[in-house]
Amino acid sequence: MRSEVVFRDGTQSWLIFGQDSGKPPDLVDSNQVVVRAGNEAVLIDPGGVEIFPAVFDGIEREVPLADIKHVILTHEDPDAGSSLPLWREVCVDELKVHVPWLWLGYVTHYDREADFVAVPDEGMEIRFGEGGRLQLIPAHYLHSPGNFSVFDPAAKVLFSGDIGGALVPPDDRDGFTVRDFDRHVQYLTGFHQRWMGSPAARDDWIRRVRDLGPEIIVPQRGLVFTGANVGRFLNWFESLEIGLAVKGGTPQRLSAPPAPEPAGEPAADSTPPAPEPKPEVKKGAKPDESPIMGAGKPLARALKESGRQFRLITRSDFDGLVCAVLFEEMELIDDILFVHPRQMQYGEVDLTDNDISTNVPLDERVYLAFDHHLSEMERVGGKKDNHVIDPTAPSAARVVYNYFGGEEGFPYVSGELMDAVDQADSAQYEMDDVLNPQGWALLNFIMDPRTGLGRFRGFRIPNYELMMGLIEDCRNFTIEEILELPDVKERIDLYNEHRPKFEEQLRRCTTMHDKLAVIDMRKETDIYCGNRFLIYALFPECNISMHVVMGKQDKNTVFAVGKSIFDRSSPVNVGELMLRFGGGGHRAAGTCQADNPIAEETMAELIHRMSTAT
Repeated sequence: MRSEVVFRDGTQSWLIFGQDSGKPPDLVDSNQVVVRAGNEAVLIDPGGVEIFPAVFDGIEREVPLADIKHVILTHEDPDAGSSLPLWREVCVDELKVHVPWLWLGYVTHYDREADFVAVPDEGMEIRFGEGGRLQLIPAHYLHSPGNFSVFDPAAKVLFSGDIGGALVPPDDRDGFTVRDFDRHVQYLTGFHQRWMGSPAARDDWIRRVRDLGPEIIVPQRGLVFTGANVGRFLNWFESLEIGLAVKGGTPQRLSAPPAPEPAGEPAADSTPPAPEPKPEVKKGAKPDESPIMGAGKPLARALKESGRQFRLITRSDFDGLVCAVLFEEMELIDDILFVHPRQMQYGEVDLTDNDISTNVPLDERVYLAFDHHLSEMERVGGKKDNHVIDPTAPSAARVVYNYFGGEEGFPYVSGELMDAVDQADSAQYEMDDVLNPQGWALLNFIMDPRTGLGRFRGFRIPNYELMMGLIEDCRNFTIEEILELPDVKERIDLYNEHRPKFEEQLRRCTTMHDKLAVIDMRKETDIYCGNRFLIYALFPECNISMHVVMGKQDKNTVFAVGKSIFDRSSPVNVGELMLRFGGGGHRAAGTCQADNPIAEETMAELIHRMSTAT
């Protein structure tokens, strides 16, 4: 029985259990879901009696059984709830079982002693734990005349029941998520034409769901829809002929092989919630013309004439530095706040419309936000009026540069500086740049928080003061002059001093899992500073890496994943994978965190997902 975190934010989470390789082959696959809110949990469609041992074993490892206070049966099918009496034996005595009223007299054949709650046709809301809310949404006649979907308004996750279900052969799935929607349609069509009985009910359900705005749809069987595939599924289902409109649909067979791809035509990949790897940036080359080129020039003039000043919210790295250089050049900022992306994602930063953000998760309170990660647009549910995003740009600084007019808008900003930030943020380095960094590449590594210089004290000034000073230095000095500045040079000296220690530490702490390099630093007393790309030079056989370190004050475990910048063959969409575990990122890099008690299980699942990806 496999499991996966569908959503996690603080004490609230969605976990899915399914794809039991040990079940009899003639049993239809089903997904069992647990929703947690603090110290209480809800079990949705707990599954059939035949798979109870595997489901029980999987859930018990993740959720204290005493926390399960509610069970929801979305409809009457045995694969949804015939295990109910077994669950009632292992859960708390006061377990509430929510069942559509229409099926109450039928479901009692499973367990006459259960404490049933009849769900009315119009649905209802279940409140549980620490702020947990689940809304039961009518889905009648899709496939059952008394049927419900379950929506979590905080997580924006919808359990859709049989809607969205598919019988996917085991050899054509990678985890629980739809990877290629166009390919997945072959498993959706026959199932929906046979089991979905009413076009009118379908249209009513789609209207309700679109109003709710789910970001993830979890069906009771088959694979999960995320990102753009949520909208693609709704559009596909809306246009599908079902019910009486279908003169003869054929049910799918579990053993049916996938349709072959036409020779010479690769399968379309329509699922990624993150951008493709950034275009290669050669030194001195100009990126392709941007679709947003010059769009902000009138705004810049108007703001400058008004005298309005903003605070810049950005990351403390080279991209953030160059963004600050550009806004200083336009005389539009009077303050800068360097933040971690998670601070923005969790609303921990006090923001107003006097703020402009770059290269951090969007918070709609800001006046303008600039980014180049398509996954961020999908995370927030589409294009926002104050969100300037160009996923073809190699850096956030390039988005700002293009938006305000490029060379025409920034005649005094060096093209060499813009080339350098593009190269740095898209990691377009040669092997020698990593082993023997010079110039702008060296400055990027010195400023990158992941290099680890911030863990060491004793510098004349803190990193914040260094960053603030470099904003002016990058406008006025050559890179050779910048590297000789005393506050930069002392950091370069420590970087060079740690180089052999860091290399030895990497070799000692790294294990290979196929082409995945896992660097487990949790037991290291000191983690030396070093270039984050050195792992790919020392282990050229790897195409993806995962650093495992203790979180702040050792309260949790952090997993930082990145693709090799030399061997770019890994098919893993890192941002999508991290999102499944409560983190985020883009196609080539991302992070997630896990509470220490489940860190080993999380690491094992991440290793499995990445080392077996094809």
